[in-house]
Amino acid sequence: GRRPIAEMAAAAPRSSRADDVKMYERVRSIDARHAKVAKTLAEGLSAAPPLVWYAEGDTPGLCPANIVAMLPHGNAGHHLDESRSPEMLTQREAAEMARAGVRLLRQAFHDMNATLAKHQAAPARLAALQNFHISQPNVRVDMCVLKAGAQLLVDSFFADEKSHGFTPEDMKVMYISGSYFCDDKELQEHFAFFLSNLLFEWIVYRGLAKVDAKMKQVADKVLDNVIRTLEAPACPLKEDRVLAYVYFARSFERTRTGDIAGGVRDLDLACAKGGARFQRSRIPVRLQAGDLDGATADMEAVVDADAHDDDRHLKDTLFMMAAFRGKESRDEEGRTYFQWAVRCAARHRYLFGEPSARRANPYNPKGSATVVGFITNVAYQRYGTPEQRAAHLKSGGLSYGDLQTGLSALVGMPRAQAQAFLGRPAADDAPPTRSKGDVVVVHGLTSDTGRAHNGALAIVAGPATNGRFAIELVHARKTISARPQNLRAASDAEASAARDMAGRPANAPKG
Repeated sequence: GRRPIAEMAAAAPRSSRADDVKMYERVRSIDARHAKVAKTLAEGLSAAPPLVWYAEGDTPGLCPANIVAMLPHGNAGHHLDESRSPEMLTQREAAEMARAGVRLLRQAFHDMNATLAKHQAAPARLAALQNFHISQPNVRVDMCVLKAGAQLLVDSFFADEKSHGFTPEDMKVMYISGSYFCDDKELQEHFAFFLSNLLFEWIVYRGLAKVDAKMKQVADKVLDNVIRTLEAPACPLKEDRVLAYVYFARSFERTRTGDIAGGVRDLDLACAKGGARFQRSRIPVRLQAGDLDGATADMEAVVDADAHDDDRHLKDTLFMMAAFRGKESRDEEGRTYFQWAVRCAARHRYLFGEPSARRANPYNPKGSATVVGFITNVAYQRYGTPEQRAAHLKSGGLSYGDLQTGLSALVGMPRAQAQAFLGRPAADDAPPTRSKGDVVVVHGLTSDTGRAHNGALAIVAGPATNGRFAIELVHARKTISARPQNLRAASDAEASAARDMAGRPANAPKG
């Protein structure tokens, strides 16, 4: 029952005019009755400084306009405000809601703000903050406003799980608000605010856990508590999207701390509850595990889920679909996916800026070294024009030889079959000739002993024999053989250093 790929590519939404940001236009509330009150109160707030997009790698974020210029990864070369990606439109609304929610919490405490300023949001003071209201019996609290602020925060958090840039002062007022809900039986009976108390603690602890290992342990316990609460038969909140997110969050935490099997189990649970939004994160996991059929099924689900050209993740999925359709000899579909992917990649460069003008993504510093990046290179080699392949190679793409080796490692494709699958290399990707005395840099070796030489400077010792050059490793003072595609020409500075090192006695100091 899938639509034809050409129809999906043609129907994919393009850019359109932005609407004003409004509460609950794109975000669906956990509780519609309380959401109406929250929306009315939020619209009565005075105007706050506008939020401006910035990007860290290709991860978009929002911050007040008066500080975006201070960020090293600000908006230089970006056109992020023009994006019509549903993900980013929801992110903007959620950020505005979270900001309004915190402001309502502050408003609910009336004259308490001056006293709040005396408390520090440090781990040692959290216990005092939790019991703050007990020591302030005369403080006036507007519970209606407090409920409204909590509703905005909870809804925004589940609509978009990215950080909304909460300050330590925001964390303090959220934490104190959560402690009020603990002691209010009427609120305890309402699932949204019982849940919000757990979420407030989670937000605060996760913010502090970055600098305190003990708090990180507490954060993990709170997250497990959230999941146990949601899974309990008596819990009235049974929305799959909520459970999907908390499973996904725990999957990330488990994977980051080395529990790969537990992380994969939680990711599967998130996909079962949340669908395509989480399946795109499972694609590289399945590819690395060798589950090609499962990865393909996830790719198809992502593309079928109302794909949008401005979606920052779509281009990678389309390039992978192109490569896998080629593997299945479905080249007409493969070319259509590839052309769609190229269109999305051009739009992505426009929105986020050229890679050289952007700060590298700290979560993916190696770029095309990932399995997703590798398959993108395969798609360019199979379906790109000679000009596209050459341009992609110059922008950091993998060489023809590296692709042959990688296909063998990733999908078990013999080198001869990989060569037939990839087609002829582009002219600029053909293995270069080398002459005796040329200085080169070794790269792309995959054997256990060869990987240790990647990045090493070497000097060509003789002409090619059986398709390999004899090269002398400058630092190791040993001769090995390597294929042409595993040698790149050294820069002038590298060549000078290599010749200087080669002319020095083996026991001479390197300084």
